[in-house]
Amino acid sequence: MPSRQMAKSPAVQSVLCISDSAPFHFSLFLSEFVKITKKNEVQKYRSSASKGVVEHVSFRGDKMELRVRVNDTVLLAKRDLEENRIFVGETVDVFLYRIFVTVGDKAYLLENQSLQENSVVI
Repeated sequence: MPSRQMAKSPAVQSVLCISDSAPFHFSLFLSEFVKITKKNEVQKYRSSASKGVVEHVSFRGDKMELRVRVNDTVLLAKRDLEENRIFVGETVDVFLYRIFVTVGDKAYLLENQSLQENSVVI
Protein backbone atom coordinates (compact mmCIF):
# COMPACT_ATOMS: atom_id res chain seq x y z
CA MET A 1 0.00 0.00 0.00
CA PRO A 2 1.45 3.44 -0.89
CA SER A 3 2.35 5.89 1.83
CA ARG A 4 -0.11 8.77 2.07
CA GLN A 5 0.21 12.22 3.61
CA MET A 6 -2.20 15.15 3.72
CA ALA A 7 -1.46 18.84 4.06
CA LYS A 8 -2.01 22.27 2.59
CA SER A 9 1.44 23.73 2.54
CA PRO A 10 3.09 26.78 0.94
CA ALA A 11 6.08 24.52 0.25
CA VAL A 12 3.93 22.18 -1.83
CA GLN A 13 2.29 25.09 -3.61
CA SER A 14 5.67 26.50 -4.64
CA VAL A 15 7.04 23.09 -5.69
CA LEU A 16 4.06 22.52 -7.99
CA CYS A 17 3.79 26.17 -9.09
CA ILE A 18 0.32 26.52 -7.51
CA SER A 19 -0.75 30.04 -6.60
CA ASP A 20 -1.51 31.01 -2.99
CA SER A 21 -5.11 31.70 -4.01
CA ALA A 22 -5.63 28.14 -5.31
CA PRO A 23 -8.96 26.93 -3.90
CA PHE A 24 -7.86 23.46 -2.77
CA HIS A 25 -8.34 22.44 0.84
CA PHE A 26 -6.03 19.46 1.31
CA SER A 27 -3.49 17.60 -0.74
CA LEU A 28 -2.60 13.93 -0.62
CA PHE A 29 0.96 12.86 -1.40
CA LEU A 30 1.72 9.35 -2.54
CA SER A 31 5.33 8.40 -1.94
CA GLU A 32 5.41 7.04 -5.50
CA PHE A 33 4.95 10.62 -6.75
CA VAL A 34 7.98 11.97 -4.85
CA LYS A 35 11.49 11.71 -6.32
CA ILE A 36 14.49 12.24 -4.05
CA THR A 37 17.94 12.71 -5.57
CA LYS A 38 21.33 13.43 -4.06
CA LYS A 39 22.79 16.84 -4.91
CA ASN A 40 25.46 15.24 -7.15
CA GLU A 41 23.03 12.99 -9.07
CA VAL A 42 21.59 13.83 -12.47
CA GLN A 43 17.93 14.81 -12.37
CA LYS A 44 15.88 15.82 -15.40
CA TYR A 45 13.82 18.42 -13.50
CA ARG A 46 16.54 19.82 -11.21
CA SER A 47 15.48 23.43 -11.82
CA SER A 48 11.99 22.59 -10.51
CA ALA A 49 13.15 20.57 -7.50
CA SER A 50 13.05 21.91 -3.97
CA LYS A 51 15.72 21.52 -1.34
CA GLY A 52 14.94 19.11 1.48
CA VAL A 53 16.73 17.65 4.49
CA VAL A 54 16.51 13.94 5.27
CA GLU A 55 15.15 13.36 8.78
CA HIS A 56 14.83 9.57 8.82
CA VAL A 57 15.81 6.57 6.70
CA SER A 58 14.15 3.13 7.06
CA PHE A 59 14.75 -0.17 5.29
CA ARG A 60 11.51 -1.42 3.71
CA GLY A 61 12.36 -4.74 2.04
CA ASP A 62 13.31 -3.88 -1.54
CA LYS A 63 13.39 -0.09 -0.97
CA MET A 64 14.51 2.56 1.48
CA GLU A 65 11.85 4.89 2.88
CA LEU A 66 12.97 8.47 3.45
CA ARG A 67 11.32 11.13 5.59
CA VAL A 68 12.36 14.49 4.13
CA ARG A 69 11.53 17.99 5.38
CA VAL A 70 10.86 20.64 2.74
CA ASN A 71 10.35 23.93 4.58
CA ASP A 72 7.47 23.18 6.99
CA THR A 73 6.28 19.99 5.29
CA VAL A 74 7.55 16.46 5.87
CA LEU A 75 7.23 14.08 2.91
CA LEU A 76 7.72 10.33 2.65
CA ALA A 77 9.52 8.98 -0.40
CA LYS A 78 10.90 5.65 -1.54
CA ARG A 79 14.31 5.03 -3.04
CA ASP A 80 15.63 1.84 -4.67
CA LEU A 81 18.35 -0.08 -2.87
CA GLU A 82 20.47 0.00 -6.05
CA GLU A 83 20.68 3.81 -5.86
CA ASN A 84 23.40 5.59 -3.88
CA ARG A 85 22.74 5.61 -0.16
CA ILE A 86 21.25 8.74 1.45
CA PHE A 87 21.96 9.62 5.09
CA VAL A 88 20.03 11.40 7.84
CA GLY A 89 20.89 15.12 7.79
CA GLU A 90 21.79 15.11 4.09
CA THR A 91 20.43 17.89 1.88
CA VAL A 92 18.67 16.46 -1.18
CA ASP A 93 16.60 17.56 -4.17
CA VAL A 94 12.87 16.83 -3.89
CA PHE A 95 10.64 16.68 -6.95
CA LEU A 96 6.87 16.09 -6.72
CA TYR A 97 5.46 14.58 -9.90
CA ARG A 98 1.83 14.96 -8.88
CA ILE A 99 -0.52 15.24 -5.91
CA PHE A 100 -4.20 14.70 -5.24
CA VAL A 101 -6.06 17.79 -4.02
CA THR A 102 -9.59 18.34 -2.74
CA VAL A 103 -11.84 21.22 -3.64
CA GLY A 104 -15.08 20.97 -1.74
CA ASP A 105 -16.22 17.36 -2.06
CA LYS A 106 -14.25 16.64 -5.26
CA ALA A 107 -10.72 15.32 -5.69
CA TYR A 108 -8.34 16.16 -8.54
CA LEU A 109 -4.93 14.94 -9.63
CA LEU A 110 -2.53 17.85 -10.17
CA GLU A 111 0.57 17.23 -12.24
CA ASN A 112 3.71 19.29 -11.74
CA GLN A 113 3.76 21.97 -14.43
CA SER A 114 7.41 21.17 -15.15
CA LEU A 115 6.29 17.88 -16.69
CA GLN A 116 4.33 19.62 -19.42
CA GLU A 117 6.44 19.88 -22.51
CA ASN A 118 5.91 22.92 -24.65
CA SER A 119 6.61 22.40 -28.31
CA VAL A 120 6.68 24.68 -31.27
CA VAL A 121 5.76 23.48 -34.76
CA ILE A 122 7.18 25.48 -37.64
